[in-house]
Amino acid sequence: MMPLNDADTTTNEGTAVSASLIRVRNATRDADLGQQVEQATTFLQRGRGLMFRAALPAGGGMLIDPCSSVHMFWMRFPLDIVYVSKTHEVVRVQTGLKPWRIGPLITRGARYVVELPVGSIARTGTQVGDRLEILTASISTAERASPATRRRTSARAAIAR
Repeated sequence: MMPLNDADTTTNEGTAVSASLIRVRNATRDADLGQQVEQATTFLQRGRGLMFRAALPAGGGMLIDPCSSVHMFWMRFPLDIVYVSKTHEVVRVQTGLKPWRIGPLITRGARYVVELPVGSIARTGTQVGDRLEILTASISTAERASPATRRRTSARAAIAR
């Protein structure tokens, strides 16, 4: 299991390992909570979180460290929240927290939170006491590229044929 602040950027056979994306896995239930989860570890990253975004894609999410409470101000969509201890044990789950709401002000024992698309907790069966793993996310360069870059690349490939 990698440390929360570890930043690895190696490349293997067309697969890039991103320093900013991680995979969060529920080891107890053998299920992925998110395959492309962003990390927010600086003051500014934690403060901004997922605010002002239009949506959170399936398999996406954000791990905010350190963090033991969340707010949903300036959010446009609800979230599932997993509160996790420094030993990676789930200490609280909250499903479907709606925009403009505040989560629990204090969650005893929480070191970090994982914000996920609604339904992630139910889909994986995640419960208090489960153990999470933080792993390096491997994504292809095409998946990591912006939509505009993918369009340009596709157009160049079509012209080359």
